[in-house]
Amino acid sequence: MFRYELVKVCLQEGTKLVQVVVDSLFNLPSSQDVDGPLVKLPPPTTKPPREKPLPKPKPPTKWEEFAKKKGIKKRKKDKVAWDEQTGTWKRRFGYDSVNDDKGIPIFEAKMTDGEYRMDFLITTNTTYHVIEPGEDPFPKRQDDKKKRVEKQEKNRLQNLKQAAKLGALPRSCLWVSMVAGSLFYKHHFRPNFLVLREDAPPKKVTKDELGNVAGMAATSTASGGRFDRKLPEEKPAKKQGKHRK
Repeated sequence: MFRYELVKVCLQEGTKLVQVVVDSLFNLPSSQDVDGPLVKLPPPTTKPPREKPLPKPKPPTKWEEFAKKKGIKKRKKDKVAWDEQTGTWKRRFGYDSVNDDKGIPIFEAKMTDGEYRMDFLITTNTTYHVIEPGEDPFPKRQDDKKKRVEKQEKNRLQNLKQAAKLGALPRSCLWVSMVAGSLFYKHHFRPNFLVLREDAPPKKVTKDELGNVAGMAATSTASGGRFDRKLPEEKPAKKQGKHRK
């Protein structure tokens, strides 16, 4: 078959295919527009393939397992709640929330507070401080709130760490599985170690790498680090910044 015959056959087959597409378009319902008839195409039926595999389902948290075991159903809480101290409706969380300790000028103390709360702590196995008679309740309440927040953050990081073990977290969140146990407690965290994921060995950041990062940070100002305050016996930066005019 010669070249011109091949081109002729291709044109004939292409014309047939285009005619089929045009016929199917004219069979669809259309509406008149300023530029001419407007046809609304049907939704696509062919799905393109995914670039990456489907994400794995996240494992249930400890609270979800406990709620499923006890039959506790999740219900949506109201955004506002009744504040018994002020007698008004306030938001449940955030600034000026309900039962906020900052708005209470005086806490009524009782002589049996220490004895009663000690018994309460033993029976309920909680971690709150016991306010003894004569003690200042304000720092105690702040300390209790701080511990509650730390406990919630610890539980959240543990859930993320458990999800990372099963591969249910995206790659950008795998660092959470490393810092879940060390970053939370600052006195246990060593900033000279960097781990990208849990199954990778720790990589120690060298002195040269820290120096390069510090140099880039020092020369990232508008003047290129020329007018920045220098530390005593500080060496000049290896990479001098350039001031653009």
